[in-house]
Amino acid sequence: LVALLEADKEGFLRSETSLMQVSGRAARNINGKVIFYAERVTRSMQLVIDECDRRREIQAEYNREHDITPSTIYKSVEEVMISTSVADARQPVQVAEAVPAYDLSTLDQHDLSFTLDLLRREMKKAAEALQFEDAARLRDEIIRLGVRPGDRVLEIGTGSGYQAAVLAVIVKEVYTIEIIPSLAESAAKKLKELGYDNVFVMAGDGFFGWPEHAPFDAIIVTAAAERIPVRLIEQMAKGGRLIMPVGPVETSQRLTLVTKRMDGRLIYQVREGVRFVPMTGRIQEK
Repeated sequence: LVALLEADKEGFLRSETSLMQVSGRAARNINGKVIFYAERVTRSMQLVIDECDRRREIQAEYNREHDITPSTIYKSVEEVMISTSVADARQPVQVAEAVPAYDLSTLDQHDLSFTLDLLRREMKKAAEALQFEDAARLRDEIIRLGVRPGDRVLEIGTGSGYQAAVLAVIVKEVYTIEIIPSLAESAAKKLKELGYDNVFVMAGDGFFGWPEHAPFDAIIVTAAAERIPVRLIEQMAKGGRLIMPVGPVETSQRLTLVTKRMDGRLIYQVREGVRFVPMTGRIQEK
């Protein structure tokens, strides 16, 4: 059973695409059911309902033609964990209780990827409350930024604190901002319990950055917007890098890497298409 409250509150999380993705969670159970709780049927809701009906008719006809009896798909916890882990994850390895200090400046991209996978497993073992669905994406962001041991990094969008914890093992200091106070408090508590003393968490609007601690060698923005906030550009150190998904928040964006040269000039590199949750706060004001 999948129940979606306030399904008629249209927006990014109640768009046709989001409603379809949520509804798909019930697709593998023969008795799966999706309930939209709403006071009215929105356009997005109706499109999803119509599309589900269309697909159901096609599947039913296919089943009849091929004498197929639908059944629920069962998976063990281990199978689910494997299917949702980083795509290139290797076999489990033994890690020390304390995370070792890695000299990442000497690693090529393949070895760096492998090292970060080890860090991901250690975090997964130590912090049972954190989420790892986005591990591969976050790891790739870190690789693109080319963070180094002596860097000071600003992260916009703390979330559970997972990415901040990975960065904390690699760089000198991590400053992370979360706009939802409860998430900021929870992440700060978890990071402190795990001994990440070089991570500093603030509840606030990432649009303004953290000028008191600028400039930053690297800035990671984990939410999408149609433009990069000027204040974040201003808080980049010379030679610094910023990475952010840029584009329409209703559809997809392009991962954009900005490098500030030593003479202050900016170099923009537009990378692959991605889809992130929208950045909230001041950035939404026109």
